[in-house]
Amino acid sequence: MHEAPPPNPRRSRRVDEVGAVAQRLAGAHHYYCGELNQWRKGRNSPRGTEGLMAVVGPRGPWDDAPFELYVTTVAHYLTAASDLLGGFGSLCRTGADVISPVLLARSCFDHATRATWLLDPRATVVRRVARAHLEYLNGLEEYGEVMPRSHAKERNELKRHRKVFRRKTIPDRFASVDGALPARSTVIEGENWLDVSDVAKSFDEAVGALRSGQRYDAFAAVSKPNSVALQLLAREFAPDPATARQCLDADDATALLRAIATVWISAHLEWARYNAWDPSMLEGLESEINAL
Repeated sequence: MHEAPPPNPRRSRRVDEVGAVAQRLAGAHHYYCGELNQWRKGRNSPRGTEGLMAVVGPRGPWDDAPFELYVTTVAHYLTAASDLLGGFGSLCRTGADVISPVLLARSCFDHATRATWLLDPRATVVRRVARAHLEYLNGLEEYGEVMPRSHAKERNELKRHRKVFRRKTIPDRFASVDGALPARSTVIEGENWLDVSDVAKSFDEAVGALRSGQRYDAFAAVSKPNSVALQLLAREFAPDPATARQCLDADDATALLRAIATVWISAHLEWARYNAWDPSMLEGLESEINAL
């Protein structure tokens, strides 16, 4: 058995700095959206204008529910992406297990991408609200899959709610609905589900071809990774599985942060535009991210 190499203080310090930046960005979300702007729309904002216009949907008058679902879904993804970014930062700090950060980085990238997709100003408000309904339906489907079978009452209630939402609520709100099974085949006003494989491909491209594939799949293992993942890491980076746990170097961590922070800041800038908030704080963070 080879003796494990001593830790590299410079590497540890650089990775710790990456973690600190990620945590600071996550904190900036809660300050900027919550404390500073209190999640309220600004004067003459696209959000305010669309909120008034959205009372007339494709099938006639809407109540507030469709547009509220849209805004709530975007806010949820922005907050979830920020919390995942903060978790990524925590796992990069000194003394943390450095195998797990990639799992959180991928999830952060996914949530921020979905927020940007929902906020796309090139799409009409009806199409963006349709996307939010697809995302909500997706959440109901995923929750149903993970809910324990022992919770029979809750599972039945969820099933009823999902059935009503898919077969009644959506058709009542939109003129063009293809509710084909499985649920992921549903199309609303010409809008399809966001292709998760495209999001994964974008993540791999953002972090660089050399940092994707099997190497990152292994790094994305949970805190107690399986033996196959550790053996893969050991063959490529270390003499034995025990030292493989410390192979995420500073360049890897920086590439991850740059990839997820770039799409994270883009989503927040779109949210600021949509609410007519002052973007100067976000622009300062964007400059910092570009300088990584």
